Amino acid sequence: MRLLILGEASLIGLVGGSMGTLAGLGAARLGDYVASRLPEFPYKPETFFTFPAWLWFAAIGGAVLFCLIGAFFPANAAARQHPAAALTQ
Repeated sequence: MRLLILGEASLIGLVGGSMGTLAGLGAARLGDYVASRLPEFPYKPETFFTFPAWLWFAAIGGAVLFCLIGAFFPANAAARQHPAAALTQ
């Protein structure tokens, strides 16, 4: 039971973290598009947002980690119960 709940939590963290990082990338691209419409000014960067590759993995890994932390105590409580009782509550 514990592994089932923690597995579901890690899947939720993986999907949620991936969707969040994609939403962040989309917002950054939108911000760059809007900024490209600004008039030229000295030292105007090519992009206002740069994301190193390790940051994507850290964001998704952080989402998975925090989902696992949040599910740890409920998973332990469910593991102490009879499986049928845990699934019906």
